[in-house]
Order: sequence, then structure tokens, then C-alpha cells
Amino acid sequence: MGAGVVLAILLAVAALVLAILSIVRQPATGSASTESANPQASTAADRALCQAIAPLMKENDDRGNAFLAAGDPGSPERDTALPRFVSDTQDWARRTQRCWMRTRTRPAS
Repeated sequence: MGAGVVLAILLAVAALVLAILSIVRQPATGSASTESANPQASTAADRALCQAIAPLMKENDDRGNAFLAAGDPGSPERDTALPRFVSDTQDWARRTQRCWMRTRTRPAS
């Protein structure tokens, strides 16, 4: 049970990151693409997002590695670590989304 849950959580986190990145790169509907209108602004926005999210990505990697090191799948040690891993990952996802919201660019009106 533990390994399946961990795999599901890791896949969900990866999907969240990919979804956030696809939204960042998706042009606004009904307006000119920010990227084609001002490539330097897009590059700066991408850089700002990458710099802001880098510590969160490292934190996620460290948390995942610590969980995997807690014990073998199905072991009492890993099963004990699972609830905290899940809650910490959910908290991380909320903070990552807030970070993205703060760094995203809005099309000029």
C-alpha cells in the first residue's frame, strides 16, 4: 500500500508542476501572445518563476528522498512517515501554486 500511495502522490505532484508550467506558457485567449509581443518580457517572467520555484522544487526532492529513506515499502517506519509526507506534500503544492500566482505575468489591457 505505501509504495502505491507514494507513487500516486509523486505522479500527482509531477502533473501539478507540468500543469502550472503549461498555464504559464499558454497565451491568453483573445489577445496577442505575450511571448510574440515581447519575448524579453516572457524570458524575464520565465526566469522569475524558475528562481522563485527553485527552492520549492529542492524542498520537494528532499522530502521525497527522506520519505523513501524512511524504510522499505510496507515497513512500519515508512507507514508511520506516510501521513506527514502526504500533508507536507499537500502544503508544498499550495505554496507552489501561490508562488506561481505571484510570479505570473498578466497580459496588458
